[in-house]
Amino acid sequence: MRKNILLLICLSLLLAGCTSAGTPVPIAVSSTATAVPATPTLAITSTPAAFFRVYGEEPVVSKGPGGSWDDRYTDPGAVLYYDGTFHMFRNGFRGFPAESQVGYVTSPDGYTWTKQGDDPVFRTQDVPYAKVAMYASSALVEDDGTWVL
Repeated sequence: MRKNILLLICLSLLLAGCTSAGTPVPIAVSSTATAVPATPTLAITSTPAAFFRVYGEEPVVSKGPGGSWDDRYTDPGAVLYYDGTFHMFRNGFRGFPAESQVGYVTSPDGYTWTKQGDDPVFRTQDVPYAKVAMYASSALVEDDGTWVL
């Protein structure tokens, strides 16, 4: 019974979003349910707030020197904020499709990045199921402190 009431309320709210302003949408409620307004109040602005800010013309994480594993292309891969620091496991590759490597950089502010060693932390050849390439795309830190890519 309670699930049916919640379903009716959700359906009514969905329908309320599809009607023109001021059109009442009846809500079926029982004596134990709390009435929900038919039309939610939304704040609409003409100018959306900026989510990203561009800082200059250059990437904030630079490529490696000529001949290195990351001298041609690099992309952000997996980024996470942990213990007051941004951690990025970035993908470096010299062509596509081609073998790829994952490097590790850190940042206190998400803008200034420091390479943590010159060598990648993973190579395609280190991942048994990878054929041509592998890429880091997400990362998390488990409750026990284990880092997972």
